[in-house]
Amino acid sequence: MKIGLCQMMIQKEMDKNIESASKHITNAYKQNAEVIILPEMFAIDYSLQNIKKYAQKLEAGEKLYDFLSEESRKYNITLIGGTVPELTDNDKIFNTCPIFKNGELIAKYRKIHLFDVDIKDKITFKESSVLSAGDTLTAFDLNDTKIGIAICYDIRFAEQAIKMADLGCEIIVYPTAFSLVTGPYHWELTARSRALDSQSYVCAVCPARNMELDYKTYGHSIVCDPYGQIVFQMGIEEETKIFEFNKDKVKEIREEIPMVNWRKLNKAYFQI
Repeated sequence: MKIGLCQMMIQKEMDKNIESASKHITNAYKQNAEVIILPEMFAIDYSLQNIKKYAQKLEAGEKLYDFLSEESRKYNITLIGGTVPELTDNDKIFNTCPIFKNGELIAKYRKIHLFDVDIKDKITFKESSVLSAGDTLTAFDLNDTKIGIAICYDIRFAEQAIKMADLGCEIIVYPTAFSLVTGPYHWELTARSRALDSQSYVCAVCPARNMELDYKTYGHSIVCDPYGQIVFQMGIEEETKIFEFNKDKVKEIREEIPMVNWRKLNKAYFQI
């Protein structure tokens, strides 16, 4: 199974971002990707103001839903649509990753761990002032492989990745918009750690770096194998890169070091 990671450049205008996402999806498809991943908030310049401005329902007739549905249908692919600001009937907004297969919404994940940080003289960001937190893990089956979904700040929480491994996930996908402030210190470290914790492949997709935006992302989209080793890591520019999933490697590593079996001795550990 070939998986395409789309490290697209986010602009200030939604229409330009949708156009860019479409080009990256086409590029990945032409490289025979069966699964394609976009970054967190792929369609908007990431700010709390824009989250409120562009929030929309995840249903047919809405701009982002229709775009992702049509792209997945057009290419007959599974599209992990980064994230969108999902508006609900009770006016709550979630940071939601929708997964489309051949035009149909087959699953969605609402970000559990909201990005509330205050790093002195560097960055203050409080997603919880606008967003509601999800409370449910999401995994879906594709070609006899279970794929788990988490979002950006979730990557810092080992217990979530471990739980997904316990549920049988062999790949964990993180659409992200990792900050340039913490990226140099923690990006590679957290991606490799979650792969090692879960003995899964980790695919973490971040936007390319745009220094003209207020919120500057780190780039460096990455794939790590179940041994915590880097398969590849991009730079800071726009790029679409393909990763080929090796199911046998997951099985081999989990048999050699059977961490899941030992963790089950203490099932209370998994209650989240």
